[in-house]
Amino acid sequence: MYGGTADGVDLLLHTYHEIWAVLAERVEAVQEIERAVCFEEDCGSASFSTRFAMTHPEASQVEIASYVVEQWKKVSDRAGLPIPHELLKAEFPAHIG
Repeated sequence: MYGGTADGVDLLLHTYHEIWAVLAERVEAVQEIERAVCFEEDCGSASFSTRFAMTHPEASQVEIASYVVEQWKKVSDRAGLPIPHELLKAEFPAHIG
């Protein structure tokens, strides 16, 4: 929603997690969790948005962004990062949520 594109959403969520990890003094743990999710999704060196776009060339920016949000939700859930996912999802327009 605020990222403008799926890549922008990916970058914003990555930055949010990175800032939270620094503040919570959990940088290494969060990086390891992110790497694990990337490995599970077979991202290689690509971001979540890039990998999904590569494997789903017909996907819209909304579809890619939705996938990106789901991957970062995995990271935040495993890290214990307090993100109100359900509240945020309720604010999405009907075609996104």
